[in-house]
Amino acid sequence: MDRQQDNRRCRMSQIMNIKTDEIFIVGNRRPLNQDAVARLADSISNIGLQTPITVRLTDVLDPEDGEYTRAFVLITGHHRLEAYKVLGLDRIPAIIRNCDEIEAQLWEIAENLHRAELTALERDEQVAKWIELSTERISSQVETKIERGRPEGGVSAAARDLNISKPDAHRAVKVASLSEEAKEAAREVGLDNNRSVLLNASKEEDPAKQVEVIKQKAERKSLKQQVDDASFAARDAKATADDFNRQLQELRKELAKLRDDNDTLRHELAYARSGTTAKPDDISQEHFDSMVKAMLAYREAMRISSEKPSNLSPRSDEYRLSKDSVLQAQSNLWNSFFPDDEEEHA
Repeated sequence: MDRQQDNRRCRMSQIMNIKTDEIFIVGNRRPLNQDAVARLADSISNIGLQTPITVRLTDVLDPEDGEYTRAFVLITGHHRLEAYKVLGLDRIPAIIRNCDEIEAQLWEIAENLHRAELTALERDEQVAKWIELSTERISSQVETKIERGRPEGGVSAAARDLNISKPDAHRAVKVASLSEEAKEAAREVGLDNNRSVLLNASKEEDPAKQVEVIKQKAERKSLKQQVDDASFAARDAKATADDFNRQLQELRKELAKLRDDNDTLRHELAYARSGTTAKPDDISQEHFDSMVKAMLAYREAMRISSEKPSNLSPRSDEYRLSKDSVLQAQSNLWNSFFPDDEEEHA
């Protein structure tokens, strides 16, 4: 069948707004992705429906009265239709096409194959179904066989109409031929998007062996992931240890600096150790008393700081309070020795 004839078989007749509850969903369709429905509903509420759904008018069995009735049957746009229902919209723009059952399914598959969320398994199942339907359609055209000789095969039609290579079409048929047990096993272990694994499994005819191939690959993948996770954990632990060591070195440097500052003031502290040292002649008694008080306070702050754990984190409140206490005592000591500087800065 050429494209001109194909278009005649599934041509568009009109576009109209159809009640959502009057559209029938028939056949084995892909399960709805509720996340995709939610995204579509959000998009439709913001910018409206960009692409109408497609339907065909045919006789369907009404489940309520058990009688056949003329009704609209969905071809493409299941998620869009569901999004309209979620939004509470009772009418949806629809393209009405004159199609038979096979053409309607081919149309649906062609649209599904453009969706990015398909796994490798789902994509190959869609391609294989397209080839099956196309082959069925071609084989039913007796007149074409007589007039044109040997008809085009389904794989060739798929390569042409779906824009894929013939080898790719053959691989899709192999993957789709996997047993349902193997397909379910691939989904369970997260390998339904790994085409190479699916193709390897398809080489086995026994469903049990197909499942075994998939599970063995999953186990190797799991082991590799465990090794990768352990390696990452080791690198992360090393980075944490390196960071802790850097912080510890910084803390030690700060403590060493404080000890150096203490050594520079050691001779001044001699005035305060006995509490009876005579004051120098060139300062007042009040000035001397303030110096002694400041030195005692500084010595006490240093003593408390030196008793803190050596592995104390510089980010901890205890570390910051101890450091602030020493710095404040040091500042007070400096000001007690040079009160004129304090007055100038004040």
